[in-house]
Amino acid sequence: MGQKTDQIFERGQSFLEKGNYEQALRLFNEVLNREPQYKEALKNKVLIKISEASKNEATKSLNFALDQLPQDDELQQIAGTFFINHQEFEKGLAHLRRSVQLNNKNALAHYGLGIVRANQQSDHQKAIEHFNKAIEVNPEFTEAFFNRGCSHLIVEQHEEAKRDLTAAKELGHPDVDELLEKYF
Repeated sequence: MGQKTDQIFERGQSFLEKGNYEQALRLFNEVLNREPQYKEALKNKVLIKISEASKNEATKSLNFALDQLPQDDELQQIAGTFFINHQEFEKGLAHLRRSVQLNNKNALAHYGLGIVRANQQSDHQKAIEHFNKAIEVNPEFTEAFFNRGCSHLIVEQHEEAKRDLTAAKELGHPDVDELLEKYF
């Protein structure tokens, strides 16, 4: 990567952090015109498109990025989350599975797989396995503790549920007090 390209990318990052998506996108596009496989510029462009553009436009941007970087676990995880959020569960699951295949330490991909297993497939034992992996990678993953606790409740593993929900409370989860009061 050229020094000038890196400087353009850093300026784009600065605009992104300030919430000026239009200017950030312009600079990321400039980076990609110079170097079409510039990983972080591709990812940031995709994230901006997902948050700002239509589903169709975001999908095009995502597919282009995946064509450029099919072996990027983070991009696969972003794609999985995007498709799941748009009710395309099989497509989303395929990307999340690919993400953990590429990097078994991708906590967000494991978390996403756990959420789908719990909420869409009612397979709470498998969900717990994925939440376990997410927490193993990120021991302060509040949402993973909370959702693992909920899955433990559903499969009637009350001691584990209390432990996870208490951990979620200690990490500041906003919805845990009601569950702890109701069940424990």
